[in-house]
Order: sequence, then C-alpha cells, then structure tokens
Amino acid sequence: QLEHVKAGAKHLLALIEDVMDLSQVESGGMDLHLETLKALALGEDVLNLMALQAGKAKVELQRGNLDYGALWADRKWTQQILLNLLSNAIKYNRPKGFVRLEGTDLGTGFYRWTVEDNGAGIPADRQTQVFDPFNRLGRESSIIEGTGIGLTLARRLAEGMGGTMGFSSQAGEGSLFWVDLPLA
Repeated sequence: QLEHVKAGAKHLLALIEDVMDLSQVESGGMDLHLETLKALALGEDVLNLMALQAGKAKVELQRGNLDYGALWADRKWTQQILLNLLSNAIKYNRPKGFVRLEGTDLGTGFYRWTVEDNGAGIPADRQTQVFDPFNRLGRESSIIEGTGIGLTLARRLAEGMGGTMGFSSQAGEGSLFWVDLPLA
C-alpha cells in the first residue's frame, strides 16, 4: 500500500512540476540562460540519465551519430526537451524495441536533434493533436504514466530558444521527433 501511495505522490509531483513549467512558459516568464553548449557532451549526458529507464523497459537505448556542434541554448531547457522526447520514446515502445538519439549540424545555422523509436507510433487521425496540452492521444486510461503536456512544453521551450520542433510517425512502426536549435 505504501508503494502505491509513493507512486501516486511521485505522479502528482511530476504533474505539478509540468503544469508549473508550462505556466511559466505560457506567461512569457521562461527564465533563459543562453550559453554555448557542446552538443556531443549534452547528448551523452541525457543518454546516461535515461539508461536506467530504458533498461527497466527492456528497450535498447542507442547513441546514433552526434556531430560536434556548439549550440546557443539554455542547458536546463535543452536537456528537458531531450529527456522528454527520450522518455516518451521509451514509455511508448515495446520490449526489445529501440530508441536512438542523433544530432547533426544542418549547415543552416541550426543543430538538429532526432529521437527515433520503433514503438507503437501515432495513428494518422491523432497526429494533429500531438502538441495539444493534456492530450494523451487516447492513452489516458493506460498504465503508462504521463500528464499529456510534455510535448507541448518541449515545443514551446524550443520555440522560446529560437528553434522549432516537429515529428513524423507511422502507426505500428514508430516515430521520429526532431528539434532544431540555433548554433552558437
């Protein structure tokens, strides 16, 4: 019973933190500390942070190509975006699936992060709702924890740093989410 209470409290705390972050971004009060970030080091950091979650889910976490690049971004918020994308890719995957993080200099003044998985994918009729706050795309009653605002927050954070975010997905085959952030 205590484990259930602990799990419920953890979920509630995550929900409160997500709502507060989204509220801060929505109100224009996002506290940005733009600095030069080494993409390779940041990518390796987030992969290390997600290794335990991937292991528990029996999902292979892959380090794809990570170009050497220097971003002009906020460390905390960039890390938040990548952790959210990786966490979703792991949570909505299948045992023995994979999640791959890659990063490349687009040659246009932007660095593109991609998170690819071979999980359930997103049905075509739900894809227009992906960035809607509190929308879990029909998985509200599943055992997978989540608030439905992580992708909304990630997209707004990327935009707040001068970047963009998008995705492609095929139901039953997986998804690829990308975020472009300015180079230093």
